[in-house]
Parts: sequence; structure tokens; C-alpha cells
Amino acid sequence: MSAEALLATLMAQAEGRGADLVTLRALVEESSQAGARRALASLGLDDERARRDMDELRELIDLLRENGLAELELENEGFRVRLRREPTPPEPVSYIAPPLALPAPTAAVSAPHPPPTPSHPGTHA
Repeated sequence: MSAEALLATLMAQAEGRGADLVTLRALVEESSQAGARRALASLGLDDERARRDMDELRELIDLLRENGLAELELENEGFRVRLRREPTPPEPVSYIAPPLALPAPTAAVSAPHPPPTPSHPGTHA
């Protein structure tokens, strides 16, 4: 069962037992925020310095994009960051060959027609 399905099941059970929906949603919101704080702490990103670092990193990325730079390297007070964008591959170009020119039709040479055969025994051609 997915986490979303489990949460929906628990919410339905609690609501069926008399808990009001507003309280349940507040409980889920607080639980989500607590989980996010734990996740950030486990990555070492839960302090104010990490927040500033992320803000500075966003600014550097914006500079890279706005100025069309392929690479940006910065070193400050022992902190060094290097950002590099991979060039986007050009769109594939397909060429369509022009239609082949066919030679002009020539007049067909026909064999001479044989003389008509008489259709009646007494008729001559």
C-alpha cells in the first residue's frame, strides 16, 4: 500500500470514529512539516547557514542562465563552487532529397499493321 493510500485510510478511519476533518488535516500538515525538518536535518541542511548557502546557489544559477554562461566558478572564504551547463544538442535536421528527374517520354515505335484479312470469302483486300 502506498503512503498516500495508507494516509487516506487512516484519515477515513479517524473521521469514522468521530474526529473532525479540520483537526485531522492540521495533524497531517504538522506531521508533514516535522518529517521535512527531519529529512533536512539528516542532510545537514536544517540551519540558517544552509538556507543562506542555498539562496546563494540559486543566485549563481540565475546568473548562469541570465548571462548565457556555460560555466561559472567561484571561490570565497574556503568555499568553492563550480557550475557547468551541458550544451543542449541541436535539433536534428533532416534533408529530403529532391525528386529524381525522369527522362521525357519518347514516342513508341509500333510495328506495321498486317493487311486486313477479308471477312467474306469472295472479298479481296
